[in-house]
Amino acid sequence: MAATLQLYEHDPASLLPLLTKFLPHTQAVLGAIVSCPPPGQTPQSALDAPPLETMWASFPPGNLPSDSDTDWLVTLALPAPSEQIRIWHRAEVELNNEEIERVKQIEGSVVSTEALREAESKGGNEDAAAQVIEARRIMREKYPAHFVMGQLNAAWEPALRHALMAPGRGICRVFLAPEELPSTGLDEERLRELGLKLDTTRVGDEGEYHPPKYILARSKYTTLVRPIDGGDPVCWVLTHADGSLGALYTLPEWRRKGLAKIVVAERLRAMAESNSEGSGEGDRARAEASRRLRANLQVEEHNEASEALWTGLGWEPAWCVAWVYSQEDQEKYRSVPK
Repeated sequence: MAATLQLYEHDPASLLPLLTKFLPHTQAVLGAIVSCPPPGQTPQSALDAPPLETMWASFPPGNLPSDSDTDWLVTLALPAPSEQIRIWHRAEVELNNEEIERVKQIEGSVVSTEALREAESKGGNEDAAAQVIEARRIMREKYPAHFVMGQLNAAWEPALRHALMAPGRGICRVFLAPEELPSTGLDEERLRELGLKLDTTRVGDEGEYHPPKYILARSKYTTLVRPIDGGDPVCWVLTHADGSLGALYTLPEWRRKGLAKIVVAERLRAMAESNSEGSGEGDRARAEASRRLRANLQVEEHNEASEALWTGLGWEPAWCVAWVYSQEDQEKYRSVPK
C-alpha cells in the first residue's frame, strides 16, 4: 500500500535506459533529464538553467524493475526557480494507450473533460493513485517550495484533488510532435521578406504563468523572431524544464503570417541538436534519449483554436494531464511577483 511507499535517490542519468523504454509515456520525467543541465553544473548567471541534481524512485539503485513490473514510480522536483513536481507511474502506459485509441475515434475537438470524468468514474488504478498521492506528500516534505503537482496524469487527478481538498483546474491534452522534423529551408528567406530574423537572446517576459526568474533561466532554451534591426521580439516559444514546449505567443499585429510555424520548427531543430554531442557514457545516454524523445506540449480544454493550430502542424493528440495544488497553495502561487 502507499502508506509503506519509500523513495530512493537516483542519479538522473542512471534512469535514462529504463525511462527510454516507455516513451512517449515518460516524456514528463525523461524530458526533464535531457532538458536540464546534468548534476554538478553551476549556473554562471540568471540566464543559465540550473541542473537537475537528483531523482527519486520507488525502487533502490541497482535494482531496476523488470519490463513486466507495473507497480513502481519515479518522481522529481524541477530545478528552482520552478516550483513544480513531476510524478510518473508505470501504470500510466496502459491508461495512456487506451486514451490515445479513444481520441482516434473522436471527430472535431479532442480536448474535453470526458477523459477526466471517465477516469473518475473508474477510479483509475486505486493502488497506483494512492502511491502517487503518497509520493507527492514525501516530495513536498523534501522540497517545501515545490507546491505545484504538474503534468499529472488525468487518471490520478480526482484522487489527488480530493486528498488536498484542491479546486478543479480543468485538464489539458498532451500533443506529441511529428516523428519527422518539419523543413526549415525557406524559413529565413520568408522572415527576411517580413523584415524579421530568428534569434535566441531573449531577456525578460510578461508571462502570466511563470515568474521572470523562470523565464530568464530558460532563455537559452528559447527561440524567437524579432525585427532585423534588433527591436522587441514579435513571436517566441521556449522549451520548459520538463522538455515540453510552451509560452508560444505571437503579437496580434504579426499573426496569420506563419511565424508560429517557423519558430516552432526552429525550436524543434534546436532541441534535436542540443544533446547530439559528447563522448562520455552519460552524454551518449542523454543523446540517445533525446533522439527518441518526441517534443510535446499541452493544450487547455476547450481551446479549439490551439488544437487546430497544432493538429495542422502535424502534432498528435494523446492523453490528458492536470495541474493540482491546494487552495492555500493557489493563493501563494497567485501572489508570486510577476
